[in-house]
Amino acid sequence: MSWQLIIFDVSGTLLDGLDAGELYPGALEFVQAAHRKGIDLALASNLGRGSLQKFVHNYGLTPYVQVAVSADDAAFKPAPDMIELVLSLTGYTADAALMVGDSASDMQAARAARVTTCAALWGGEDPRLAAVSPRYKVKNFNELAHLVGVDG
Repeated sequence: MSWQLIIFDVSGTLLDGLDAGELYPGALEFVQAAHRKGIDLALASNLGRGSLQKFVHNYGLTPYVQVAVSADDAAFKPAPDMIELVLSLTGYTADAALMVGDSASDMQAARAARVTTCAALWGGEDPRLAAVSPRYKVKNFNELAHLVGVDG
């Protein structure tokens, strides 16, 4: 599958922590590789706007993130509102996007917005993920890079 937009959750997906901590190994390299391949990146996070903006700035992601939608902009996931707002702001259709997240609420929000789901398992698998049957599961950013075609 060739996606044009990857939507990331932040806490537990890109960031090993709630709103502070380290990026997961390979996260920045993946973001840079996707950007070089012309894939747009967006964030959909239950963090507040200030925390989300601080995250993007502090981790050097500003040049790579096209849109960042927070809990101040739309209803909390699992409601589809954040994902739908990302699609609206970027101009992409649901079938052009992949949602990468670590929680059942990430998968539920994406599925309700008709976006393909990918569970990020590098922080440990949330037992509730099995119940929502994500389309894809990846154990690290190398697997994600292979899935989206930015590994070569």
